[in-house]
Amino acid sequence: MKAKEDKKHISEEEFLKNYDPSEFERPSVTVDNVIFSIFETKTGNYRKNPEQNLYLLLIQRGEHPFMNKWALPGGFVRIDESVEESAYRELKEETNLENIYMEQLYTFGEVKRDPRMRIISTAYMALIKPENIELKADTDARAVSWFKLTYEFQGSEKLKIRLENEETVLNAGLILDNKGHGESRIKIEESGELAFDHTKIIGYALMRLRNKIEYTN
Repeated sequence: MKAKEDKKHISEEEFLKNYDPSEFERPSVTVDNVIFSIFETKTGNYRKNPEQNLYLLLIQRGEHPFMNKWALPGGFVRIDESVEESAYRELKEETNLENIYMEQLYTFGEVKRDPRMRIISTAYMALIKPENIELKADTDARAVSWFKLTYEFQGSEKLKIRLENEETVLNAGLILDNKGHGESRIKIEESGELAFDHTKIIGYALMRLRNKIEYTN
């Protein structure tokens, strides 16, 4: 008690000089980027307009954990950059994508969401035009690819997600809890072999995207 009382009678300069940052455990911070786009596919019938399909950008991890699994582009926040700066840097490094507008989606902080240690991740999302995009995997990303994304809300209780490119099909499932709040509203039923809790992050982004579409209509 005396130590607490003593702190009240010192200057802020003195307090900061003697402050011990090791007094509290410090989690690491990462970013994850959910990048959507809409591609047109010709139907083969000149009388019909091209089909518009939703796509999601994923990278294939080149390192443990979840080596070779597909994941959202992202990584650790450096000590000398903001969270937003980190999101744009990681996106550029892993996919070659830059100069786009992203908005913050949500912060995901379940205690065991990452098998390495206590890691909190802030997710960003964007819906971009597919023109003039030249993808290139680099740093710890083995490959980068657009996946066609189809999804189905089964009532208000479940969300099914299917992701596919020319070689891979990923099927994932989420349980929706309308009584929960924020991150706890969504639980992973089937990960679809996506890394970490990225199935949950994608589901959260889809719900945000759907709400935006409904709001503008």
